[in-house]
Amino acid sequence: MKKQMKLVLYIVFTSLLLISCSDDSDSNPVDDNGGKKAVVKGRVTDNDGYGNGLNKLSAGIEGASVTTAEIQSNGTLSTTSEANVQTNTNGEFAVNTSSTGKSNVVVVATKGTSEWKALISSSITAASDNYCPPLNNETIAEVDVYSEVVADNKAQIVGYHDVAFHVSSQIAAKIRSNIVTKTEVKNAIVSKVEARAAAFMNTHYGYSNAQYEEAKKVDEDSQKEFERDLYFSNDNEASYRAVWEKYFNARVSGYSNTSIAMTHYAQSEEISGKAMLKFNSNIESESMFELAKRNAYLKAKLIARAMIEEHDKAGGDQQHRQNVEEENNNLLLAIRNSSSISGINQAYVNYRSAIKANVKSSFNTIATSLTIIEAAIETTIKTSLDASVAAAANIQSLISAYTTFYAGVHTTVNGELNLPNSAQVEAIANMYALMYMHN
Repeated sequence: MKKQMKLVLYIVFTSLLLISCSDDSDSNPVDDNGGKKAVVKGRVTDNDGYGNGLNKLSAGIEGASVTTAEIQSNGTLSTTSEANVQTNTNGEFAVNTSSTGKSNVVVVATKGTSEWKALISSSITAASDNYCPPLNNETIAEVDVYSEVVADNKAQIVGYHDVAFHVSSQIAAKIRSNIVTKTEVKNAIVSKVEARAAAFMNTHYGYSNAQYEEAKKVDEDSQKEFERDLYFSNDNEASYRAVWEKYFNARVSGYSNTSIAMTHYAQSEEISGKAMLKFNSNIESESMFELAKRNAYLKAKLIARAMIEEHDKAGGDQQHRQNVEEENNNLLLAIRNSSSISGINQAYVNYRSAIKANVKSSFNTIATSLTIIEAAIETTIKTSLDASVAAAANIQSLISAYTTFYAGVHTTVNGELNLPNSAQVEAIANMYALMYMHN
């Protein structure tokens, strides 16, 4: 009887021990010191990236060896995972890493002579799973370009979100084919980010470094959510497009909660985007278009929000507000469907024409004065802007060209409109500046 009791107790104890071990073998295993290990989850895919043209469900890469790494100051990678793991039949993996508390951790996958990389901008935590965006040809280029940013000692200025935003699947393909270099793309991104910061802190706007950091935090937070959304996406074009739209909208909404005016976000995007293209004109034309298109789309999103805000401040009615919203959508669609820089330019010309007509219809009691303002902008102020932009030799002179234009529009509107409500005059001036600034 005692032997039977011992046997029963042994079975019960063994079962409890197995259950306990099973409970600990979750996605965040316990290390030798009793602490949770950080686990990174993701998948390796065979697609080119997250852009248009991916009309198939991507296949996972089975049997790839996956590790994690951190980018060193010279741009090289230092492995931080204890051991590599193999991807399953769907290309999925869960790899332990010692990079707890670190951000911008790189996931590296290899199979034969092939290698894939992707970066997680969120801080790695052992408290929950960490999600890596699907590894593909686009993420390889993003990591490579960002590694050059780090090696060039520009990481304090240029964040990974800046690189991920600009390196599309098309840009990645150009880099892979040696049509454009990683250094050229890096230099273009650096030009844009430096111009944006300089514009915000120019005396025309007078924002502080702390206020600029608010904008950067929005960018960083939007990128982190973007990476998580990509992890949970379906790896097809429709799914990626939805993730991109959510990302763009998150940035715009996030900006609206900062101390920087939405109109100024739109204006700084015009300035910085122009700096990127103007001061990196050696970049191959199709690559230049890809950079221009993504910037034009974000700028259109910012203009759309700013134009509605200014319309409301000016006292426009609901019907004309709906007209603005419709033209905003038309602009976004035209840019998304554009296939050349000239197509992007024409989209903005069409938008300007439609918004001009809507403003004069909305504020028909001052339509004559608005016509005079438009003539002054088109014959003098805008012409001067175009000439100054063309002649600008550096970022500061480019910023000066735009801020002189913005100030000129405001001076003209204030001089022509004799309205008792100064806020209304200011809003109308901002609407005209937004209409005409595209260069």
